[in-house]
Amino acid sequence: MEPLLKVENLKTYFLTSRETIKAVDDVSFTLNRGETLGIVGESGSGKSVTALSLLRLVSPPGKIVGGRILFQGEDIMTLPEETVRQLRGRRMAMVFQEPMTALNPVFTVANQICEGVKLHQQLSGTARVIHPRDEKVIELLKLVGIPDPERVSKSYPHEISGGMRQRVMIAMALAGNPDLLIADEPTTALDVTIQAQVLELLKELQKKLKMALLLITHDFGVIAETVERVIVMQQGKIVEEATTLELFRKPEHPYTKKLLEMIPRWAG
Repeated sequence: MEPLLKVENLKTYFLTSRETIKAVDDVSFTLNRGETLGIVGESGSGKSVTALSLLRLVSPPGKIVGGRILFQGEDIMTLPEETVRQLRGRRMAMVFQEPMTALNPVFTVANQICEGVKLHQQLSGTARVIHPRDEKVIELLKLVGIPDPERVSKSYPHEISGGMRQRVMIAMALAGNPDLLIADEPTTALDVTIQAQVLELLKELQKKLKMALLLITHDFGVIAETVERVIVMQQGKIVEEATTLELFRKPEHPYTKKLLEMIPRWAG
């Protein structure tokens, strides 16, 4: 069966007057329908740039200089910008880091989710009217486990907790019923209890909606709890790829071993 996503020799460089930074350098991997895949590595290893490249969201001086990104057999790199814009959110969606900065502070939760619903589901007539009690907004907020969704829909980002904001971001990403959800450091800046809740939510949604999940993180604890297969990146390259169980039992690359050694362990 053809994979949902196939990345071949992807190269994304940042071209400055002084130097060329190879943020993603000859990266190749596949992701099957309904599969969970993690990309792990330290800050600056190329994880987030890889994710942004998949959606063609890399901004200058960054540029995708080589490779192919095949989604459902179609090379995204050859598509016109308008087609890629329609693909984002509807077939591929992304949950960005730092929900407080990713959400617009001057619009309510309902406004922001409705914008995604209008854009990706092509609603017409009265269904296009942005309203706090819009049925689709409430449905999405319920889907991501937000209590009292009617109240939250009327709230502004600063009026709800970090965990709630992250759930709102996930709801926005799900507005178009995507086949692939990319989650970039979805538990950053959340306390341990809320992290666990967000990870459990992602797992439940992935199974319920039968979508593929690509999880970007620097945290091996998150990897252990969430994904079936792992890619380890260092300085823009993939240095190891294995099932989650294999990686924790018998890491092969020295870099992977060092990262695993850094995981805090209880003494005693």
